[in-house]
Amino acid sequence: MFALRSTARATARANIARGMATSVEVTTLPNGVKVVSTGSNSGIATLAVTVSGGSMYETSSNAGVSHYLRDLAFQSTGSRTAVRIAREGENTGTQYSSVSGRDFLQYKAQTLKSNAPYVADVLTEVVGDSLLEDWEASKQNERVSQDLAIIAQNDEANLVDDFHRAAFWGSPLARSPNCLASNVGSVNGAEIRAFRDSQFAASTTVVVGVGMTHADLVEAASKHLSSLSSSSPSVPATTFCSSESFVPTSSPNADVMLGVATNGMATVNDFACSLVLRQLFGGNGSSVKWASDASASTVGAAVASGTSSPFKVSGFAALYKSNGLVGTHISVDGADASQAITAAGKAVKDIVAGVGISENFEGAKQKALLGLVAESQEDITSCLSSQHFYNTASNDEVMTAVKNLTVEGFTSTVKASNFVLAARGNIDNVPRLSQL
Repeated sequence: MFALRSTARATARANIARGMATSVEVTTLPNGVKVVSTGSNSGIATLAVTVSGGSMYETSSNAGVSHYLRDLAFQSTGSRTAVRIAREGENTGTQYSSVSGRDFLQYKAQTLKSNAPYVADVLTEVVGDSLLEDWEASKQNERVSQDLAIIAQNDEANLVDDFHRAAFWGSPLARSPNCLASNVGSVNGAEIRAFRDSQFAASTTVVVGVGMTHADLVEAASKHLSSLSSSSPSVPATTFCSSESFVPTSSPNADVMLGVATNGMATVNDFACSLVLRQLFGGNGSSVKWASDASASTVGAAVASGTSSPFKVSGFAALYKSNGLVGTHISVDGADASQAITAAGKAVKDIVAGVGISENFEGAKQKALLGLVAESQEDITSCLSSQHFYNTASNDEVMTAVKNLTVEGFTSTVKASNFVLAARGNIDNVPRLSQL
């Protein structure tokens, strides 16, 4: 999933928080759609339908189609107009949303428990029977342009895209989940419908409901998703490319991402190692630090040794089914970038090699375990969606793997010899990979 720091959090937190939810029920419809539900002690129901899609499944001819498909969520369906969906949503206090990433599309809703059956019917119909009319598609041009204008101001989001392009150059995961500005207006309804029909397969569709009865969720999924194709869409091959990206901007700071490729969630051990590595690289980070502050991570201490100005350091992880990127995000005064990033580069390479990590290894494991605890009902919905969409290990299995992980086992799994670097801002003094 997208959103680097939240990716590891969302894909990892597949557990059911004590007192927040009850046992999980899973039903697989005859065509392969998976329906997952659990009860809740709150008065709220949260729902999500996750389907295969996203920018990695696009081609040069339809680039941006998943962005349009995301923005077309909750438009007209076979039995409802967009106006009706919006008005009835307001009347029931329901919040609808949609999100797309490189490898998925997700449609979400939050409502009162009493409205859950109706909302489940709407949500599954939006996925299974959206009309995606040509005129609706053309109306999204302005909205997509507005999306891109907002994203253009988000340096971190753009740095994430830079990092993926440097890591997976020429491969599907290099594609941004956002439409190219040059393609706005060229994506049409026929392309959107064709993409939907080829990607929304039953075998890769997961319906999750937290706080509603399993029977109601199965009924809605059976009604609207039984016609989805039972064949699985082909997954494009992805190749890792050790590379670098430099984009100058007017910012006085240098924002740098430095990291390595992992096997993502391929096995429970790969998953556990990625989570612990993220913590060793800085975890959730902290507020702005000065060099005189105590630094909470090895990378933070390294950056502090190269600057006298305030800086930020945090770890990130973008984990996919069998690929992943884990690294550190550093924001530092551009004038100090050479010494600070050089020192950080040595720290990153030492961590991957297992050099000097024994002192911080147990703490990194504990923080990874903490990240496996759901904090809200929405977290639980996201976690269950991720677990069943990616067919990952259960939360108990991941936690056990993290607890049992040793330094030796960690270093034998994280065998990165090739690194990736992306930098934006005042990059004149940022060293190249060959200099680290």
